[in-house]
Amino acid sequence: MANTRRKAYYARMDEGRKRVIGIIAGIIMARNLDRADDLFGGPQGSPRTDKMIAAARLVTIGIMVLLTAGTAFGQQIDPAFRGVWVLNIEKSDFGGQPEPKMEQLNWTEHGWAFAMVRADGELYADASVIGDHHGCTMVGVESNYSCEVNIVTRRHVRFKFKQGSAILRTVEIELLENDTLRTTHHVTPSQGVPYVQKTIWEKQVRK
Repeated sequence: MANTRRKAYYARMDEGRKRVIGIIAGIIMARNLDRADDLFGGPQGSPRTDKMIAAARLVTIGIMVLLTAGTAFGQQIDPAFRGVWVLNIEKSDFGGQPEPKMEQLNWTEHGWAFAMVRADGELYADASVIGDHHGCTMVGVESNYSCEVNIVTRRHVRFKFKQGSAILRTVEIELLENDTLRTTHHVTPSQGVPYVQKTIWEKQVRK
């Protein structure tokens, strides 16, 4: 039964569109961050980071129309996936790896934008657009990176992230409740020992 529901998508898109979607990813994050304090979880911002967030807010949201290719994927998964999700660090198991300071995921019917502050304070962000014709297109990564998406059920999605032909990470994303996500990461680094991370995400409620 599960096999009849499973669909796969692959990554391909021109560089110009990737750059535009990269801007969109920044907008998605900036719309949910009032100040750098919100990003770092404390008064650790700076005039520069606050200015970056403010600048992203000024870019017109009209270019979101470029993401309309992803509607089929959005119809195949539970709409409760959509929204802003924040990592619950205390409830997560990082498989012996350093704990991040923060992770946030904005999931829409067209894909997702992801941002994190690593344990050393370094900021990382990427995004993916998922659609019938363009597949799972990654933004903010090296050109030889790609991803595959399998819809196991409407509440369970599997991602495979590759570098060339090598699978670096397989992520099982399960919607436990409408406000709780569980992700299981099977990581095979290019150097070092494979490990598993199990993380819990909570949907951010708009005030």
